[in-house]
Amino acid sequence: MAAKAVFGTDAEKAAAAAAKSEAAYNIIKNSSKCAFNNVVNSMRSSFNGITNLQLAPSGVVSIIFPLTDNQDAIGLDLFFDQSQYAGAVATIEARAVVFVGPLVLQQNKKAAIIARFPVFVDQPGFNGPESKFPGWWGFTS
Repeated sequence: MAAKAVFGTDAEKAAAAAAKSEAAYNIIKNSSKCAFNNVVNSMRSSFNGITNLQLAPSGVVSIIFPLTDNQDAIGLDLFFDQSQYAGAVATIEARAVVFVGPLVLQQNKKAAIIARFPVFVDQPGFNGPESKFPGWWGFTS
């Protein structure tokens, strides 16, 4: 019986590559949570009128500060919410801050204007969650 290659079949190679990509993405995501928490307090004290700050890797709201009264926004996918989709795409294409709204917020049903900023990772080999937008990681809002 011949020895099997380290990764075996093409399917096994693809699965290993996908697992590696997911692990790298999770490292970036978790590092971002730490950095986000460090930045939040200084931003809220420096800018009047900010009601919350969000981090949305892959366009899914995953971190929000303060969590109190905003927890219903956690898990919101900006690409699957009809009121958010056009603004999300416009922000990525602009590669700059885009003001979105007014729109009704999921967490409190109040009207708001959102300042959304796309985050791009300038790292060789990082393809981002959407191949349509190379290097795009997610949003801050």
